[in-house]
Amino acid sequence: MPIRAFLEGRKFDPETIRMLGIGFEMALAALRLADKDIANEVVSGQIIALAEAGERDPERLCEGVLRELQVPPLRLAGTAVGESGVLDGRP
Repeated sequence: MPIRAFLEGRKFDPETIRMLGIGFEMALAALRLADKDIANEVVSGQIIALAEAGERDPERLCEGVLRELQVPPLRLAGTAVGESGVLDGRP
């Protein structure tokens, strides 16, 4: 679902809307959400609030949502969970 559906009259330039959409999709993927209306509304609200505060970077938008919802941030490729269940940086 595009973030445009949640903008509710808020005005952003086209490039910002594109960045918000990327951050929104990243956060939904990180949270393993897909077309869950109330969850999408919460995530989009966080993305929009961060954008209204001046954030435009999709990764920071996503991380801001995860931080707000107290979800650990995504790990980059090459990071693995060790036998102890702790991230150990092994590929």
